[in-house]
Amino acid sequence: MCFLSDGKKEQIYIARFRAELVFDGHDVSDMTDEEIKEGIKNIANKIGQFGATVEESAKAVRILGTHSRL
Repeated sequence: MCFLSDGKKEQIYIARFRAELVFDGHDVSDMTDEEIKEGIKNIANKIGQFGATVEESAKAVRILGTHSRL
């Protein structure tokens, strides 16, 4: 993906995030890309507020994602 423009990369990342939300049972069909990006920013801010490192946060999200699909 390194050859793609930043705008195209962003579209792909948003589409992947939407797919994950749908896979987990969330209806995001009425959400715009801007609302998705705002939600991602809010999640990042909430995670940052309790002082976790990036590595700790990524590990927690992976574990939660794994267990929510069981």
